[in-house]
Amino acid sequence: MEKLKDKICRKFCFFFKENKELPLEEKCGTFRFFYNHQNLLKDLTPSKKINSEINKKIINYFCKPICDYYIKDCDWTNPEIKNKIEPCGGFYFLQELFNKYVILQEEFFIKKLENLFLFDRKRDELYELDENALEFFKNCDGSHKLYEIIKDFETTIYLIENGIIKLSKEKKSKKIKLPNIEIPSPSLRYLEIQLTYSCNLSCKHCYLGNKENIHLDFNLLKRILDEFEELQGLRVLFSGGEPFLYKYIYELLDLLEKYSFRRVFISNGTLIKKDLLKNIDQIQISLDGLEKSHDFIRGKGTFKKILENIELIKSQNIDISIATMIHKKNLNEFDELEKLIKSIGVVEWGIDVPVVEGNLKNHEYLLVTPEEAKYPLSKKFGGSFHEPLSGYACGAHLSTIFPDGKIAKCGFYYNNAYADLNDDFLIEALNNKENLKLNNLECNKIQCKFLEECRGGCRYRAGDELKKDCYMCVLFS
Repeated sequence: MEKLKDKICRKFCFFFKENKELPLEEKCGTFRFFYNHQNLLKDLTPSKKINSEINKKIINYFCKPICDYYIKDCDWTNPEIKNKIEPCGGFYFLQELFNKYVILQEEFFIKKLENLFLFDRKRDELYELDENALEFFKNCDGSHKLYEIIKDFETTIYLIENGIIKLSKEKKSKKIKLPNIEIPSPSLRYLEIQLTYSCNLSCKHCYLGNKENIHLDFNLLKRILDEFEELQGLRVLFSGGEPFLYKYIYELLDLLEKYSFRRVFISNGTLIKKDLLKNIDQIQISLDGLEKSHDFIRGKGTFKKILENIELIKSQNIDISIATMIHKKNLNEFDELEKLIKSIGVVEWGIDVPVVEGNLKNHEYLLVTPEEAKYPLSKKFGGSFHEPLSGYACGAHLSTIFPDGKIAKCGFYYNNAYADLNDDFLIEALNNKENLKLNNLECNKIQCKFLEECRGGCRYRAGDELKKDCYMCVLFS
């Protein structure tokens, strides 16, 4: 507190009395504010020159709503003696703060979905915007000073301290891109792109099985990414096969720098190299048990290789998530597996049950019952949550593009693809997509109270699009 007195009170404050010590709650509003937000002081170099325009904004947005002394008996606002005195010391620091240019941080983008949002790509979060907030963020382009655009003081401080906006003494130029397109509803927020069927493993539960090693045409991929960006997409999940075997992988990684969506790779984790780790926000790694059970499913030595590569990914400040499939060999390992995964420091642990397709048709003994899966499924954690449009079943905001350019509502529905993007633009293709509504499900007929939360579970695993997903029924019951 003494350092703060030196910086603000002794040097700048007309009212400061050396021998008058008050508890913090009775000190003036600016002192209390900077005591609680000392990080804001480090770049402030105030002068005692008063700017009348900024002065008005500080009184309206800080003094009136926050400072007890203003409300009670602030001499600075008394017209009879105002010209004979100075404001409190903290006022000069606020003036310097209000006089800085405001810039929206690099990882934040305005998105138009069903409503307008501010999208935090790094944290994968959405903040809904009203008209005032939209107007404020539109002006966070480095050419407007804080006092010119401020709407609410406390909210502005929150935005600064949470890294959403930054302040600069110098004028900057940042383009704030505003959505100018009619978005279909439900909005397409997540796009899985299977880059290739090529894979270096042959996992016993892989639903793809043995596919022809084809790769998505790179020119088509560029067009799709541009269209998804225009459609205000939030997340692209690059999968395979093994996405790092895509024959244009380096060209793709260079291309990803220009987009605002979150860039996620879904990998088996065995082929990670340092020169692949650029323009990626998150890598999802498959870990299907402790060493013995994981290697049984995915191949000898893969467990140790994955753990080595996880350390490499962490060193590049890329988020890591883990995906685990429940099978007979790992059923009793989830407590130990949880300790391992939490020690890695992942942002999400996704747990699911494989469907009987592809390679699993030859290994059905690995399949677990809904009752067996209940405890492992309860262990999953993390992951961002973007409130879905109410009333729709799983997949309303998702589509999957396959290596041949066809598009379906998810990766299990290749045989029911709703368009071929070799022939159609993405926005036109979405007109063919049928989104299943919750009120059509069997779950709705029995008035399941978990329906909005569960959203019917996996429609493919249910066997019939309208029937129950028994794994979710047991989990939620």
